[in-house]
Amino acid sequence: MIIQQKFHKFADGLKAINTIWHLTNEQGIRVSSYQKLASLGTSHFKKLYKAPPNASLAEIIRVDQLFQRFVDQEEELEHNK
Repeated sequence: MIIQQKFHKFADGLKAINTIWHLTNEQGIRVSSYQKLASLGTSHFKKLYKAPPNASLAEIIRVDQLFQRFVDQEEELEHNK
């Protein structure tokens, strides 16, 4: 029982350390509400993974085909640990 309590205390500490409490948006305003953090994160990743405007269809297809290979390699590395 004591070990379980210590584990949960440790896990709660990690959760607090790994939590994003605030970010600064593109206008330099500090954002801390859950809804605004979620919106900021969503817009960031939409921009990050958006195809460049000058990318050809062939380039987009090639990257898409490579993506599965990257995922497979990562899974293989995790499996071999």
